[in-house]
Amino acid sequence: MKESELRPRLISLVGGEDIFNKYDKLTSHEERISFVYNLTTVKAILRDQSTKAKEFDKTLKNNRESARLRELGNCAFKSARDHKALDLYTEALMSAQPTDGAFALALANRSAACLRLGGRFWCARATADIDRALRAGHPAPLKLKERKITCLMELGRVQEARNVAKELLKMEDLPDDKKEEIQGKLVKLQNQPDFDELLEDDNFGNFSANDQLPALSSAIKIQKAPERGRFGVANRDIKAGQILVHEVPAAAKIKKELSKDHCENCLK
Repeated sequence: MKESELRPRLISLVGGEDIFNKYDKLTSHEERISFVYNLTTVKAILRDQSTKAKEFDKTLKNNRESARLRELGNCAFKSARDHKALDLYTEALMSAQPTDGAFALALANRSAACLRLGGRFWCARATADIDRALRAGHPAPLKLKERKITCLMELGRVQEARNVAKELLKMEDLPDDKKEEIQGKLVKLQNQPDFDELLEDDNFGNFSANDQLPALSSAIKIQKAPERGRFGVANRDIKAGQILVHEVPAAAKIKKELSKDHCENCLK
């Protein structure tokens, strides 16, 4: 489309030439985006699209379909295809009615897949799913809370893990074998430092920037070698979990595995 044809259409869209001229005088992308977003015509379009999306979403909620997808996820989980199971559990979650048991079951199953993937990122996701499943009324809270203890231990949130274990021990209908198992975990937890306690150490939580590369810790010295190129070497003792890189991203995008249940605007 030629510029001579495009301009009249844009003027019509924004609501007149005066408004378009105001936009034309803006100097930054942030100002332009804010200006367009707050236009009455654009707000009407977004509101209409939001209404249509909500109506469309209602037609997608089907607990029977959620159960089918969850069962496929279980098959993938049993065959150790954890990422595939994760995708299927997420689809099951999207199909479930938020007020129904299928929603809690999908969350609980997804938390198991996240936990088995391991690492802080996946354990944090598993913990969030467990909490949501419990709030949604999962029929087996004991099993979920045991899983939460494991996740919290992996995340170094020892005090929270202790609190969950003590909460479970107060359950009147807790089987003896489970009581013994949880008491054993509680004993182990007594001797583990909490990540929050480690952060209280001034040398642990504080980030001191490298003179050459400000995003890198001063604990790292940059060296070069013909056979290796440029690399970092520790110039002092570094504690486990100490921050070595701290940088604000220039841009952010939802990961593929999070795209189905996270907002691409706020990333939550």
